[in-house]
Amino acid sequence: EVIQNQMVYKQGDFVVLYNFRPYTEGYHFMITPYLPLHVEDWQNFSLEDVLHIDCLAQALVREIKKDSGRDDVILFVQNGMAAGMTVPHGHMHVLLRPSKLHLVSQVLLEISKHKRKGLTSEEMEPVKRKFNQKLNGSWWHKIFR
Repeated sequence: EVIQNQMVYKQGDFVVLYNFRPYTEGYHFMITPYLPLHVEDWQNFSLEDVLHIDCLAQALVREIKKDSGRDDVILFVQNGMAAGMTVPHGHMHVLLRPSKLHLVSQVLLEISKHKRKGLTSEEMEPVKRKFNQKLNGSWWHKIFR
C-alpha cells in the first residue's frame, strides 16, 4: 500500500517513488526494487541492477532540471541504519538540493527523533502524475519498454 501511494513510475523490477517526507517538496524521489524483489543493502545489487537504477536516475535528473530550471540535483544512497536508512530496502535518492536552512532544520528534527511531516496521498498525487508523464515520454522509456 505504501509503495502504491508513492509510486510514480515502474520499469521492470524497479520503481520510482515520490518521497512522502521530501527534503525538497516536488523534487525528492527514490529508486528501489519492486516487490517481491528485495535487496536489503546497496552492496547486494547486481551490476545489472545498478545500471538499471542509474538509467532511471539519469532520466529523473534530466526531468527535474527541466521542470525546476535549476542545475543542483543530488543523488545519494544511505546504506545501513547507522547511515540514516530508515527502511532496510536498498534505494537511491534523487532530489533537488534543498536550501541550507531547510536541510539543517530537517536533520535537526530527525536527530531529536521528531518525525518530519509526511504528505498525504492527495498531496503527492500532482507530483506523481506530472513525473509519470515526464518519464513515460523520456528517452529512458523509449529504450527499455
